[in-house]
Amino acid sequence: MKIAFRASPKPGAQGALKELSGRYGQTPAAEADFIVTIGGDGTALEALHEALTMPAKPVFAMRTDGSVGSFCNSFRTHDLTERLHAASRVQLPVLQAEIEQAGGRSQVLFAINEIVLNRQVFQQAKLKVAVDGEGIR
Repeated sequence: MKIAFRASPKPGAQGALKELSGRYGQTPAAEADFIVTIGGDGTALEALHEALTMPAKPVFAMRTDGSVGSFCNSFRTHDLTERLHAASRVQLPVLQAEIEQAGGRSQVLFAINEIVLNRQVFQQAKLKVAVDGEGIR
């Protein structure tokens, strides 16, 4: 089994990364069977964004001590391969925002959790929101 580990920059997560990659190896994400994150929800979301650019790739998130991780699993260094095989798979919906800026420049953004629009002082924003192609009023 090939695993790509991604860790928060916090010292505890970096120590865990060293231990886990020493035990299970470290594979580039594009070649891995699983991406395993070590940290909290922010680290997991970063890995999920990275995984959007690849063919379907499961991400298994583990929460380290002191990290906030409402959708992370508890951290353990042993039995990781068994946990990965036994984990329930959940498909997360991907949000898509088509942004058109003043002057006609447009871009498409993708998000897992939320899309936030910030308005500069004294500027207007005209928003149209649609879910599955249906406008919301």
